Amino acid sequence: HDGAPVVPPASAPAYVIHTSGSTGRPKGVEVSRGAVASLVTALERFGAYADHPRVVAWNASVSFDASVQQWVRVCRGDTLVVLGELDRTDPARLRALLDEHAVTDLDLTPSHWETLREELLTPRPDGRVLRLFLGGEAVPGRVWREIAGSGHVEGLNLYGPTECTVDATAAWITGAGPHIGRPLPGNRVHVL
Repeated sequence: HDGAPVVPPASAPAYVIHTSGSTGRPKGVEVSRGAVASLVTALERFGAYADHPRVVAWNASVSFDASVQQWVRVCRGDTLVVLGELDRTDPARLRALLDEHAVTDLDLTPSHWETLREELLTPRPDGRVLRLFLGGEAVPGRVWREIAGSGHVEGLNLYGPTECTVDATAAWITGAGPHIGRPLPGNRVHVL
């Protein structure tokens, strides 16, 4: 080794994750470094990430592909606040932690929103608007309307199978009802 940095190709694996997808049979999915870079670029071009550093609560298990969105945020210069199991499951504790660290971005599933909704809909003491990245499940109409009608949170609905590197479509949660939005930049969607 001559001391020169090693630059792996975009096709090199970034991670392997197991998913059952729609089949119910677990399978390993290898995701390349280039695919992760494309996801980050697409979310940046869509406007999901702010153009300045944010404070991101790491809410997803590393065995869930949604965690990719959190660990790549370090590369963008964002600060990560790692949530423990007690932080995730106790709404008052989570609220205190989000306020203590001035968290600006939180990734969660719609069913997790159901347990946290009252704490998340309450205005932040410093007036900050919490950006929610919802995925992993369909967003129910009531949840969509709660987030869309709140001035204290803003939300994105993200959809995609693991095989497409976490997210393939995105929509800002605004308006009357849920939808999966449009393909993220660089993606194409085929409805069968």
